[in-house]
Amino acid sequence: MASDPRIPSLEWLRKQAKALLRAARDGEAQALARVRVVPRVSALNDRALARAVQLADAQHALAREHDAASWGELKRRVESAQPIAAQVERFLEALREHKGALARGMLERAPALVRADARVACAAADAAALGEAL
Repeated sequence: MASDPRIPSLEWLRKQAKALLRAARDGEAQALARVRVVPRVSALNDRALARAVQLADAQHALAREHDAASWGELKRRVESAQPIAAQVERFLEALREHKGALARGMLERAPALVRADARVACAAADAAALGEAL
């Protein structure tokens, strides 16, 4: 769960996106209207939209409802609002799974992670931060 109660958890957002997708595919007018903000499907009539809508469209619509330009931006916002310990664990998990680009991106967006945990300092090869942590 995110530390800021105004920012929903990523799990909750994922469930909301899937529910929106199901409702849009079922042709529910409110769901179709919500998804129609996505440029890829904005010009489609209801029937065509219900057939064409994809999870990425529902995620994009949900992101826009949360004032984010994309699902990726919303996801990063939610993740950065998590407690530092949770961010450290996500970073270490990315390393264990050999997802170097993801781990580098996390450090670029949250450089404080290096000083938050000795394991992160080691992974980032930051001797000064490691010295502070020890």
